[in-house]
Amino acid sequence: MYVRHIRAYDDRTPSKVNSSIGAQTVLDVQYGRGFQMGGGITYVTVGINNITDVDPPAIDRGSSNCHLGYDNQVHDVRGRTIYVRLKHTF
Repeated sequence: MYVRHIRAYDDRTPSKVNSSIGAQTVLDVQYGRGFQMGGGITYVTVGINNITDVDPPAIDRGSSNCHLGYDNQVHDVRGRTIYVRLKHTF
């Protein structure tokens, strides 16, 4: 289980100097297991990133249609992500 936290910070784009962008905390979980197989060990890991599906903080960068966006250089906008990882060592 992992907790990832990004604290609040100031948006320093030219149009929004010192506009604050809120904090975000997400929870990731994973479970892994290793098995003897084919002369080596095979590891299987299953995980979910952002298990609570928390949206990143929205920001207004002055779009003409008043749509809010996200700072994708800092926050992950994909939401809940499920993955499986396989690794085999010889």
